[in-house]
This record gives sequence, C-alpha cells and structure tokens, in this order.
Amino acid sequence: MLFRRLADTWASTLVQAAGEEDTYRRDLSRYVFETLLSGALSLAFVLVFSLLFGVFRTALLITAAIAILKSAAGGLHMSTPLRCAVTGAFTVVVLSYLALLFPWSRYSAFFRLVFLIAINVIVWRKAPLETKRKPLTPSHKYNLAVLSRVLVFSASFFCLLFPKVRGMNELFYALLFQGINLLEVTAIGVGKLDHIMGYVEKNPVF
Repeated sequence: MLFRRLADTWASTLVQAAGEEDTYRRDLSRYVFETLLSGALSLAFVLVFSLLFGVFRTALLITAAIAILKSAAGGLHMSTPLRCAVTGAFTVVVLSYLALLFPWSRYSAFFRLVFLIAINVIVWRKAPLETKRKPLTPSHKYNLAVLSRVLVFSASFFCLLFPKVRGMNELFYALLFQGINLLEVTAIGVGKLDHIMGYVEKNPVF
C-alpha cells in the first residue's frame, strides 16, 4: 500500500541519516510516518463529511479531542487507511449530531457522573490499546497508561464541573468515543465491518 511504502522509505532514510541501528527506533519512525499520512487522509474525509452534513465546527472539535485522547489511550483501527478514514469520518458525523441533539449540559448530574466514572474505569483497565503496527516497549506502555488516565480524568473533571462551558459538549462525546473504542465488543464489530468493507476495497491504494 502507498502509505506503508512511503513510511518504510522515509523511516529507513531518517534512521540511516541519524546513524541509528536500533530496529525499535526504525519501527517507531515508520509507525509515526504512517500515522501522519493516515491522519491527513482521515482529516480530509472528516472535513468533507462535516461540511456536507452541516456539522463542521462540532465535528472539528470532536476530532481534535479524539486525536489527543487516542494518542495516549490507543484505539481500534481498520486494516487500511481508507477504511479508517471513511469509518472515522462517519463516526464523527454521528457523534456531532448526538452532541447537537443531546447536549452534555442537559444530562442530569447523576447521569453525568455515571457516564464519566464508566469511561474512566474502561480507560484505567484497557488503555493503552496496542495495535499490530505500533511497537510498545514495557516502559512506553506504562507511560502511555499513566498519560491516558491523567488525560481522561482531567477531561472528565472539567466536563463534570463546567458542563455549560463552550467545548465541554464536544469533549464529552470524544470521551464517550474513547471509552467505547477500547471495548472488546467494539473490536468484534469493527472487525466484521472491516471484513464487509473489504468487498468494496479489494485492492487497497493507500
């Protein structure tokens, strides 16, 4: 696939230029380059979908929050960047409509607390979620686990105390996405959807 070949080439060039012989650094560099390329494709689809469905501002805020949370907590991925981009953009549009139809500030204090506690428990137990092409050393995994817990707890704290502040609505739905994205049942659903999309994308380009 194009992105994987480009990432391999760039990573190899960077490692050779730096005089590095550590295979872990090369694998990590390749993953970073591939993530950047896939992220750019995903962002392009989010922009197009959000403009088409009239949820541009909400979708952009949710996407930014998800990107920050997912960078530490990890999450599920489709087998190709295009499938990730299409599915991700559709998910963000759905979350945007939910945020507009069911604003965070309208939930009762009890339900806000229950939702946030559940999300924090999931992140505490499941994060970081490793992917096949994301190499994690034990120390790196530990650091990401701590960072993900701090990020999610901090975001939850602000959502709980300031539910009517601008941006808290989108932040909550990003937290909700992150919690759901770490569950085993979600992984099963994503796997089946990926298999179905494979019938359409028979020869992956990206």
